[in-house]
Amino acid sequence: MEYHDTALAADCYRMLAETTPQMIVVHTLSGDITYINPATSVETGYSPDELRGADVSTVFSAETASAYRRLFETASAETPAASRPALTDGIWKTKSGRLFPVEMHATLGPAREPSCTALLHARNISARISAANRYSMALKQTNRRLKDLHHRVKNSFQILISLLDLDRMRVSDPETGSMLSEIQGRLYTMSLIHSQMDSDIHSGRIPMGEHLCDIMNFLSDLYDPLHETAVDMNIQEVLLPVAQAVPCALLLTQLIAAAFKSHAAAKTNNPRIEASIGMSKNEFVNVKVTDNASFTADIDGPEFRLFDNIVRKQLHGKWHLDEKNGTATIYFKRAC
Repeated sequence: MEYHDTALAADCYRMLAETTPQMIVVHTLSGDITYINPATSVETGYSPDELRGADVSTVFSAETASAYRRLFETASAETPAASRPALTDGIWKTKSGRLFPVEMHATLGPAREPSCTALLHARNISARISAANRYSMALKQTNRRLKDLHHRVKNSFQILISLLDLDRMRVSDPETGSMLSEIQGRLYTMSLIHSQMDSDIHSGRIPMGEHLCDIMNFLSDLYDPLHETAVDMNIQEVLLPVAQAVPCALLLTQLIAAAFKSHAAAKTNNPRIEASIGMSKNEFVNVKVTDNASFTADIDGPEFRLFDNIVRKQLHGKWHLDEKNGTATIYFKRAC
């Protein structure tokens, strides 16, 4: 009964070996080939008779033959009495000399038994590598197009900002001028986002520390061209995904613009604005803007109601205004 079971199992394994699309090579521990299946013949162009007795390196490139031998010897030395599977990529060659990439898996028999053989099965991965290369090329083309799109959008924002600047210099009504300045600030913030997206440096995340510096400098030139307001920034580099960077940048613009307008309205002596951004260990982002005019400009107006909606609904965060100390604080959890 045991003999019949063994014979049946051997027949089943042989049938699987003969019909599988994977290449199967059986060789001795010294490297002599004792069996190849039909798939190996199809891929390499060798007949079973041509490879029987040949060294297994016959179907390998020189580099793969050397690497396989080292792998073989290392595994045999480490665990000489047990089967040792080894998985590696390599390059095989056909009878005509054409090279093709494969994924190989070798099961090595007990090295203490000279008659024992090793089983090597391999799969041609040319199609997989070709598909990966096509995907990589398509991804690079898409990234180039996106970079070009962000560059064009940034340039469009810059043109709009310049046009608004011309209009602002022509108007005599202070309220209209202030409104145009606010629009310029928001457009500049959006242009910064697209400028950062035009770069590959941070892989799709926006460095908000750099962003805060750029916003502060732009708004200082816009609202305080004589630079009479002292500015102090405490910056920890925080990288945010675009979905959070856009509302966060707009909120920063709103707070800093409000601080400059508060100083202008209150005619503060020794005006000062402090701004900071940082992140705690649990990835909560903390944004703070302080001015010594206590945010007297439109703190209860419709703009700050919009501000509240952005914090709660887009950033899913909270904010607090300490009017006594002139400090506005925003905190929210950074998205993955």
